[in-house]
Order: sequence, then C-alpha cells, then structure tokens
Amino acid sequence: MKSFILGLLLILFISCEKNEFKAVLQEGAPPSEVRANIVFNNEEAPFSVTISPTAMGATAFEVLSGIPGEPAKLIGIQQSVTFLYPEADENFFAIVRAIAPNDLVTEERFEVVPPADPCTQIFSAPVTWDADGPSAFEFGFNGAEVSVVPNPDLSGANPSESNVLQITQDGGGNFDGFGVQMTSPALFTAADKIVRLTFWSDREIPLRLTVQQDPNNTTEREAEVNLIHTGSGWEELRFDFSTATAGFTGSPDGALGIPDFVPFVPTGDYIRFQMFISPGDDVSGTFYLDNVGVCPDGGAAPPPVGEEEEVEEPDPCTAIFETPVTLDNGEEFFGFNGVTVQTVTNPDPSGANPESNNVLEIVQDGGGNFDGFGTVLGTPTNFAADDKVVRVLFWSEAEVTVRLNMQQNPTNNETEREVEVAVAHGGTGWEELRFDFANATAGFVAEGEALGVPTGAPFVPTGQYNQPTFFIAPGENVAGTFYIDNLGSCPE
Repeated sequence: MKSFILGLLLILFISCEKNEFKAVLQEGAPPSEVRANIVFNNEEAPFSVTISPTAMGATAFEVLSGIPGEPAKLIGIQQSVTFLYPEADENFFAIVRAIAPNDLVTEERFEVVPPADPCTQIFSAPVTWDADGPSAFEFGFNGAEVSVVPNPDLSGANPSESNVLQITQDGGGNFDGFGVQMTSPALFTAADKIVRLTFWSDREIPLRLTVQQDPNNTTEREAEVNLIHTGSGWEELRFDFSTATAGFTGSPDGALGIPDFVPFVPTGDYIRFQMFISPGDDVSGTFYLDNVGVCPDGGAAPPPVGEEEEVEEPDPCTAIFETPVTLDNGEEFFGFNGVTVQTVTNPDPSGANPESNNVLEIVQDGGGNFDGFGTVLGTPTNFAADDKVVRVLFWSEAEVTVRLNMQQNPTNNETEREVEVAVAHGGTGWEELRFDFANATAGFVAEGEALGVPTGAPFVPTGQYNQPTFFIAPGENVAGTFYIDNLGSCPE
C-alpha cells in the first residue's frame, strides 16, 4: 500500500513538472522591431512592389498588401513577397504580422508610397482652354465640331471647374477628328516623351494622337500613338512618343526618309496635334478634352522656348566596383548548397546584354532553399560615395527574387556589417538589376546581432566589402539555369 501511495505521489509530481514545463514553453516576448524594406521595381502603374519584412524574434511573417481582396501571404524569415499595385488616388498600407515560435504576433502597418511621376512638361505652353493655356485655334474635320464649354463633369481625373474642349462627332466619316494649333511647340528633345492629357468618354474607345509640324512637316516626321479609353468619364491618358510610329502620308516612301507606320522616336518641335476618336470606325457622340501637356502637380519645369535640352540625362552611376566583373578576365566564382557555376559564352545576345561575350552560368538544382553563388573581389567595394547602387545584368526566363549580400572576406565582417538587398527579376531574359544599398538591411547572423546592428535592421553601409554573394529565390526550392554579367559596371 505504501509503495502504491509513493508511486501515485511520484506520478502526480512528474505530471505537475510536465505541466509547468509546458507553461514555460508558452512564455516569452512577442517579436519586436518589425520593419519592412519596400522596393518599387518600376516607376509607372501597375507597380511591382517587393516587400521584405524583418523582426527580432520572428520565425515567419504574414504580409497583407492592403489591396482590397488580395489574400495574405505567409513567408519565412529572409524571404520576400511581391505584389502588383494598381494606380489609385490614395496610397496603400501594407500590414506585416511577425510571428514568434510561441505563436505570439506583432503587427505593424507600412505606407506604400509610389515613386514620383517623372513628368517633364514637354509642351512649353500646355493647352487648358483657360486664360493661362490658350491654343491658337481648334478645328474639326470629317463631320466633327469643336467648341469651348465649362467642364460638364467635375469628377475623375478632372474635378476642377474649368473650361474644356467639347468634341461632337456625327459618325459620318471613319477618320473624323479634331486638331489644335498651339501657340508654341511641343519639344520632344527631353528623355520623357509622354504627352499627358485628360479625356472624357462614357464608352470604351480607341484614341489616336498625332503630332505634326505645320504646315507641311518639312523637317520633322509626323508621329502617332494609339491608346484605349475605358469609358469611365474623365481619365488621364499618357501617349508615350518614345514608342511612336510614323503617320499616314499615302506615299510608298513615306516622308523625310521614314515610311508610313514605321516605329521611330521623335526629337524635334511640333506645333500642331490632332486626335482621331475610334479611327477607322463611324462613331458618333460627344467627348471632352482638357489639360494637354500638363504634368500632375506641376512636374518638371518646361524647357525654354527655342532652347534644346540634352536628349538624355546621363545615368548618375558611380563605379563602386573598382574593377567590374565582366567574366572576360578570368574571374572565379563559387557555388554552394547544390549550385554549380561556370563561365560560358552569352547564350542569348539580346535585351540588356546584346553582346556575344563571356557570362557566368548558374545551375541551381533546387535542393536547398538558401542556395547561391558568389565571388571575392580583388579590391573591396567602397560604399562611401552617394551612389550605392550595384548594377548587374541578370538572365532568367522565370520571375524570381534575387538577393545580393555584400560581405567582408575572410575576416567574417569584423569591421563592417554584412548587408543585403533584394530585387525582383521580371523573367524576360537579360535585364539590368540595380541593388541600392542605401536601402540595405543587415544580413542574417545566428546570434541576431553583429557589430551592434541587429539582423534585418535597415542601415546604410559606408565601408568596404569584397565578397558579393547572390541568392536566387531565397527561402524557396527553385531549380533552373541563370546567367549574370557586368557585375558592378556602369552603363556606357
């Protein structure tokens, strides 16, 4: 009997110990220092945005884009997620939920702010039909009539009380439209060749904008661009003349040495524009036009009349790699976790890398979720300059996230903290990727902190790093063949 009681007491004691141990497992602090590195991969909507969350004490993250109806995405540490954000009147707010091993969650909200519209006001005198933006005259043709009226629909992309141009089309001709003679020319010498305007329609229709010299286009070829209006009332349309084609002349040789409809990039002055509403169709209706050549919020200053701008602003690139890695000088790379590398001849001379030169081939077997490759530079990279962008040409036929880590070697980062930047590749073959280390975060270390900078904390490197290490789709088991070239080079 005594032995039975002692056994029962022992079982109760052990049970209490186990319960107490379970309670200890549930204790601990929730994740802290939740941050998100938000990178815009392009400058116009729809925006491809890569979000890379970090936090102290987290082993997973749940990321919500803030886009209505978009589900949350669960990712691990050192992983990124990319969302496609539409154009909107207000900014979106992404939510990052950092999850600890004990399931405690810390949530932070981050504003997703799109890059400023790099608009150049290429119309030296924008046309607004108000006192500050007169045209010389307007005209309709083939059954279209024009008149200046007060804005009949203060909404959408044109909510202001202002004068607009009304276009009434009777549908009697299949190339009817209207034209506007401006008081001074549109100057297409700038790198931005986008003509912005607001147009009103209550139906979906194609529009063609043509720019001309008057009266006979003797020095600049007529150029045209087509867009679709969705029919939602006032919309801002952007006609990009860097992808223009030559307008119709009817001559087999075209004009000025450029045949009809051949793509070309205009660079000169144009004093007249014409618009065709649903060209080639007999369409009747009433439409409105306003703010031709106007930049949102003013944009860049217009070029002075009679003075030419430089055709293209130079890329403010600093060659922070003293000796860029071109794979033509015997540079050696290493792979790890199932990655093999070798130098080969460029298998796809196109896109951002049209040269038939040497490139690095990376074959990834997909057996590890943090496999990658790297090299050791002969001279360290100095991040002390204002430009901290590492440029590289990267080839992929699939959309992937590429992460570049800059490390010291072989001193194990004893004087400079390892840094990392992630960029999305669009999967279109050769693309130039730009890793901006002004937006870098601290790379992963097992102890969570090195040189006083915690893992994942944003910071700007200023010192010297001589080992670039790449991870393709970090945190995922991705197999495939990829290529890189011109690491640390500036465009010519």
